[in-house]
Amino acid sequence: MTMPVLLQGPTSGNYLHRLLSAEDYDNRATLSHGQMNVTAAGTAEQMASLAIPHGFAVVIKAKPGNTGNIFLGSSKANAESSTLRFTLQPNEKVELKIDNLNLVWLDAATSGEGVEYLIET
Repeated sequence: MTMPVLLQGPTSGNYLHRLLSAEDYDNRATLSHGQMNVTAAGTAEQMASLAIPHGFAVVIKAKPGNTGNIFLGSSKANAESSTLRFTLQPNEKVELKIDNLNLVWLDAATSGEGVEYLIET
């Protein structure tokens, strides 16, 4: 997400408009990471509640040892819908700029398979 900001020049008093990006935020001191497996294929589960700092993203990667696809959605129904879900093949990843990990729902083609995730916190 970018945000407009006014920056005053050092001597001129003029204002400069520019957009802030993730590079404008301080580096984070720690990482949060974990894994989640889907218990039963065809039944989506919500990811854990974990805040993601403003300007940062979560990386969600389908486990490399998965034998089937992983499906992501913004709701249980979307993750279970063959026309609305986002598909990750084994070892594929996606980066999401969201404010909480619990906005993501997971389903799997194979019971017991899942994802790994990584967030700067």
